[in-house]
Amino acid sequence: MLSRLRQRYGLLGGELVQDRGGDVATNQAVAEAGIAFLERLAGNGRKRFGIGWGHIIGELVGRIEKRSQPVNLGESICR
Repeated sequence: MLSRLRQRYGLLGGELVQDRGGDVATNQAVAEAGIAFLERLAGNGRKRFGIGWGHIIGELVGRIEKRSQPVNLGESICR
């Protein structure tokens, strides 16, 4: 499915996350997938990111703050 979305909309990357049976659990899963995706981009030399999707940004930042190990996402994240 991701390959079809990439082709149709010209996306360079992305992650698919299954519904977790409720908004809270699904948003947490989306945030975790987002963190992993951004870390992979940072590992490939990307240093600046622009993200946006309403309350998911807050969830992503909240999950980063709760991690025991630092999350290396380059130089800056703009939202």
